[in-house]
Amino acid sequence: MFWQTEARRLGGCPGRSFAVALVVALLVSGCSSESGDSDEQAADQPSASQATKSQPDTSRKTEGKDPKPSAPTLPGEAKGDSVKAAEAFVEHYIELLNYSLMTGETRELNDTSLGNCSGCRDYVRFIRKIYDSGGFYKTQEWMDVDVRPGSRGESIIFTVSAIAPRVTYRMAGSGKVKRAQKQAFDFAMGVREVGGRWRASDIFSS
Repeated sequence: MFWQTEARRLGGCPGRSFAVALVVALLVSGCSSESGDSDEQAADQPSASQATKSQPDTSRKTEGKDPKPSAPTLPGEAKGDSVKAAEAFVEHYIELLNYSLMTGETRELNDTSLGNCSGCRDYVRFIRKIYDSGGFYKTQEWMDVDVRPGSRGESIIFTVSAIAPRVTYRMAGSGKVKRAQKQAFDFAMGVREVGGRWRASDIFSS
């Protein structure tokens, strides 16, 4: 599969963690093609996004050639020990994933993940390698998601249906600029309340 090739190129471990697959799914989902355009070319203009339970924050949509989105802040709805609060946290975490992909900044993503969340760590590591290698990810949309709570044990497991946006990206500084089309996919995410705050405990294939 193509995502396995891209993961190997940056030193990833295909098959070891769904997080790596998810990163590349966001980058190469749909019919991806190479382009000779420079890395300064902005992403395609988005078509009307599908209606979802969690709409992207339009205040953070990017414009121009050098999008610089601000880091998402934790909403008040994500505070508390209810399932609704956990659901709001999941939506916030997805916004952080978008933010990290678009900027290469992963501190906030790390801060909201448990240390034993291997999927979270792999996700952060993979994003860092993209940007450390001179790669980038540009889009004029944020990923749309629909979050549904499932089983509850030590962690609450949520099923996330996502629509990856159309993007312009480059996996490494020496690589060609590529484009990827929108595509829907599902994954699962576990969250756990620790010290009065929700944390991501796992990310895996649903």
